[in-house]
Amino acid sequence: EAAKESFAIKEKALTGDLEQERHNRIRVEEMFEQQIDMHQNELKKKDEVQDSIEKNLNNSLSQERQLRLSLEQTLSENKLALEALQNQLNQNEQSHLLKVEVLTNNMKQERQHRILAEDEMDQAQEAHFVLERSLMEKQSQVESLLGELEAAKESF
Repeated sequence: EAAKESFAIKEKALTGDLEQERHNRIRVEEMFEQQIDMHQNELKKKDEVQDSIEKNLNNSLSQERQLRLSLEQTLSENKLALEALQNQLNQNEQSHLLKVEVLTNNMKQERQHRILAEDEMDQAQEAHFVLERSLMEKQSQVESLLGELEAAKESF
């Protein structure tokens, strides 16, 4: 009977140990499950953060592409406008140069006309002086002839 009691005590101790071990194993499994859940939640959050980052990056890249296209369009338009302004400037410069050439030619012609007019005026004054001298000579001759005629009249 003592052996039975000893066996019962040992069996009870073993059963208690088994029960304790089973309880410990359940606790360890629950802890593992909690850790697995925690790690899965962390992975889920990391996936969500990564998805958000990818989405933001894609949005940023899309906006950058749109901005680049817009800037390229603006640059192209500005180049065309600049070329148009350059052409207009060239046309204005050519027009200005032609006007300056016409004005220069007009001034040369006016100078030539003025010189011709001055020459004609000098010639006219010269002719006037020659005519005036000739007239004075003729007048002197007429006075002399009148004097002679008067003297001849008196001698008759």
